[in-house]
Amino acid sequence: MTKNKSPILTLTLLVFLLIFSYFNSKTPENNQTSTLSQTSQTSEKVVVVNIVDGDTIDVKNQNNETERIRIIGINTPEKEQCFFNEANKKAEDILLNEEITLENDPTQDEKDRYGRTLAHIIVSGENYGETMIKEGFAKEYTYKKPYKYQATFQEAQAFAINNEIGLWGNCN
Repeated sequence: MTKNKSPILTLTLLVFLLIFSYFNSKTPENNQTSTLSQTSQTSEKVVVVNIVDGDTIDVKNQNNETERIRIIGINTPEKEQCFFNEANKKAEDILLNEEITLENDPTQDEKDRYGRTLAHIIVSGENYGETMIKEGFAKEYTYKKPYKYQATFQEAQAFAINNEIGLWGNCN
């Protein structure tokens, strides 16, 4: 009798474990976490309070706290480089004191190695990064892995280079 009960008990236990595993993996908490981490794209409205340079800004968030933002996909000239002043002035003209939308990119980290929040910037319905590149105030910049607007930014850069716009016409 003992020999016959062992396979039935093992089979019953196996079925129970499979059912338990199936329902446990279908809980809302588990599904929500895995879905959000893989496909989440959030946006937040903030006000620009300072231009650090053309690719880094400070904003007041919804909690009235200042937050430093590094714009994904662009790189503007540094202080000692050609076209720095022009790029900074353009950033101020477009962004300073404006309400903008920060758009995260699920392909990128939330913060960079300096603790700055990484985001795309939408202002007046336009992608700030694309505008800065197309008008020759910034270069397309990919850090480690492709980002959401990479192809668009690369096309904008090709346009600026081909037409010698901004830094592409003024800096060798």
